[in-house]
Amino acid sequence: MTSWHADSLESAGVVRVILGPAGFLWVPWSLGNLTGLWTLCHCNARLGVLACLGGCVQGLIAGWEARSLAKWSQRAVDRLDLSSRGDLLVYRRSGERQLGRVRVGCRVSPFLIILYWHEETGRYAEPVVLDGQSAAPEKLRKLRVLLRHPL
Repeated sequence: MTSWHADSLESAGVVRVILGPAGFLWVPWSLGNLTGLWTLCHCNARLGVLACLGGCVQGLIAGWEARSLAKWSQRAVDRLDLSSRGDLLVYRRSGERQLGRVRVGCRVSPFLIILYWHEETGRYAEPVVLDGQSAAPEKLRKLRVLLRHPL
């Protein structure tokens, strides 16, 4: 793992991204769940009640999983530092710091970044989801460049 010293961040090729709120990322997330629920309810009249219950449970699970998107959550990511070698330091709102490594298969587009990573111990961690308004555009551009190229 990289030695993380504040003085040597820029010289080590580290991108520091300070995150703000996730913008309106919860809107497409919720609309996707509602569309799935509507589809399930209209598939088969006999399964309508079960589909509604299943859709509600799915919505609750999706809401629980999306808790890191909300800045009021203690699990929310406040900042991340990514080195050019793929080492990652994640700062949570609770004050917790987690060292890790970027996994292969991160999703990178101009509007959305999904950063898959695993902790130093090898345990997979929940992905970090960033929309185009969750950080400074220049920092997001640097992060996209680092993630698109093999680390």
